[in-house]
Amino acid sequence: MSNELQKGIWFWQANRNPSAHNEPDYWRPYTTAENAILEKAYHEGQRSAGVGDYVVDFDRGIQYKLSDHTKTRPIKRDCF
Repeated sequence: MSNELQKGIWFWQANRNPSAHNEPDYWRPYTTAENAILEKAYHEGQRSAGVGDYVVDFDRGIQYKLSDHTKTRPIKRDCF
């Protein structure tokens, strides 16, 4: 199935410390409205999209806060 035909749900890693390897990964979905923004941007081939106070960088697979680009969290997209 081509990428354009698939629908996806976007998640961000919500662990207290996402870079720690001593706890299982906990993924939290973006809101329905945020997910719609991310899906539209993703299917349009954009490299990133803004949701609230965050930028989701599709190329790097992370989100970061607009006010602090050094604090990042992994993101992922699950298709259905």
